[in-house]
Amino acid sequence: MPSIGSNSMAFTKLVRRSVSLRRSLLGVGVLAVASLLLANGCEPELDGTTCGDGLVGAVEQCDGSDFGGATCASHGFDEGSLGCFNSCTVDTSGCFLLDADADGADIHEEQAAGTDPENPDSDGDGFLDGEELDAAASPLDIASWPYDSGRWPNRLPAAVADGVPPGAWSVFGAPPVGALMPDYLVTDQHGAPLQLHQFYGYKIMLSIGAVWCGPCNLAAESSPALWESHKTEGVIFLEILVESTSVGQPSKQSDATNWANHYGLAYPVGWGPDHLHPSSIPTYYFLHSDLTIAEVQEGYGDDASLATALAKLH
Repeated sequence: MPSIGSNSMAFTKLVRRSVSLRRSLLGVGVLAVASLLLANGCEPELDGTTCGDGLVGAVEQCDGSDFGGATCASHGFDEGSLGCFNSCTVDTSGCFLLDADADGADIHEEQAAGTDPENPDSDGDGFLDGEELDAAASPLDIASWPYDSGRWPNRLPAAVADGVPPGAWSVFGAPPVGALMPDYLVTDQHGAPLQLHQFYGYKIMLSIGAVWCGPCNLAAESSPALWESHKTEGVIFLEILVESTSVGQPSKQSDATNWANHYGLAYPVGWGPDHLHPSSIPTYYFLHSDLTIAEVQEGYGDDASLATALAKLH
């Protein structure tokens, strides 16, 4: 039969083993918790706070849904919602500017119109998207632009990007049908610079006339109606006055201004040198959208003949 002393020693050993086992289990538990925190991207903070506890600490930008009072606006945006990364740093990908491209249309208007909120001129016609929306024009269609703005489409960057050369004038006048019409630089009725190649992508009726020319005046009387019936078809009328009130007298700014005002012309009227040297005035040059010459009409017959030529353009 075991003695009382031996039983006491056995009991002591049993207690020691139990304590050792409890310490081991506690150590495993601590390691498991630490591993779990590290797996979730959280590390103990220098000030004693813990990333992931839902409270912003001294070195944290955010923690869960706690942003310490920060908003998208305080980060330089207009609207949206902040997010929080597992590292307790702020995620601003859900924030946005109302008018990121500064085109006068906010993101809600752009989404409704189907325009690009990162591109101020979605259709590349030289008018800002917001400007076109305000004028009830389409910012997705170059044929639709603020017709009464006193400004004209400008697709010169598109012409340059597509490799359209400016061309050069010949002493013999206009190039033959099928050839590229060189760029024609003039000044419009408002005193602004104007050039033919800015209408790249449009079907163009270019007329050369003079203030002294009777048929030119006759044609101008009905031009507003002809323009109204074709302006939404991606057509541009460009009238260039090369002479003033007498034969051989160079045109000037007041000629273009007075001409446009007198006849109520809402399309570009320019004044400048005569590069084409037509055999009669007026002469009409009909250009395809790639600026190549489709047809030439010398003299003015009637609007029907002009409309027929316009219908053949592409």
